[in-house]
Amino acid sequence: MTSHNLEHVAESLVADGKGILAADKTVPTLIAMLAPAATVPGIVFLSGGQRARSATAHLNAINRLPRTKPWKISFSYGRALQDPALEAWHGSDEHLAAGQRAFCHRAS
Repeated sequence: MTSHNLEHVAESLVADGKGILAADKTVPTLIAMLAPAATVPGIVFLSGGQRARSATAHLNAINRLPRTKPWKISFSYGRALQDPALEAWHGSDEHLAAGQRAFCHRAS
């Protein structure tokens, strides 16, 4: 499978806005389409292009799947976690607690 095809699979399944349904389809599709873990040791999901709330909901849904995943799964969700916190903080000491709350909310 080419990286272009894999990107299409990820876009159509993970970013379809349906949370658990998308997660429930993503892992079995990756199992069916990717080489075994000996060849593909890990999968990294990115949050780019999704709103913070959607991105973290998708991450949560994939993490909560009871299904065994044959590879290590990692997430690069910096923007989805940081943007709401930075917006609440505004670089000001008086808004520090609001920024911390926003970050903790997205991360939980």
